[in-house]
Amino acid sequence: MHPWSRPKEPEELHTQRAALTRAFMIERRATGKTPSCVWPKVINADGAEVTLQKLLSENTGQHCSYCDNLMGYSSRDTIDHFLPKKHFPCLAYVWNNLYLCCDGCQRKGTRYSKDALRPDEPGYSFSRYFRYRRDGRLIVIAEDGTDRRRAEVTIEVLDLNDDDLVKERNTEFLKGLIPRRRALRPGLDARSGLLRFIALSPTYENKPFRDFFVQDPGE
Repeated sequence: MHPWSRPKEPEELHTQRAALTRAFMIERRATGKTPSCVWPKVINADGAEVTLQKLLSENTGQHCSYCDNLMGYSSRDTIDHFLPKKHFPCLAYVWNNLYLCCDGCQRKGTRYSKDALRPDEPGYSFSRYFRYRRDGRLIVIAEDGTDRRRAEVTIEVLDLNDDDLVKERNTEFLKGLIPRRRALRPGLDARSGLLRFIALSPTYENKPFRDFFVQDPGE
């Protein structure tokens, strides 16, 4: 779960929230079921009209807010309610309750805990709470008792050690451990060699599970 900074609530969502919530509640009472949300189009920082999913994706670097897998790599862009709309219908359109989420992480269903960590909360960092093992499992390393309990709850509620997800992480880790680089040509001057080295160096922002590649060596 990689940290990200939530932007200001889109004006379109802010102005329509009351009406959208009211329609949501009316449909819920009429059908006895939890309806799907109807998301308004919003304007991003470039002034373009985009979906709410796209806006969130721009801020998470196209990664799932929970498992940090790349969106579009193995999933559609979906919006998850951190506190499920089934249990908290009044929060169905509340900006701070909405997170970009992959299809896989939607498997958590309506499980929730108010103590679970949020990737955009103040003070959150992956290295404070978690570590990846090379076999793909996410483990808790927090030393503070409260931090440790919250990290354990987060793994459980978000199902971050689902068997398929663990296997997928392991596959990605093995592919990314040894970056493939071509040998420098003989006689290449130092400046050109440095520029080429930088150009061929791996960048982790476009990888799934980014925090694995920047954590300290070891299990």
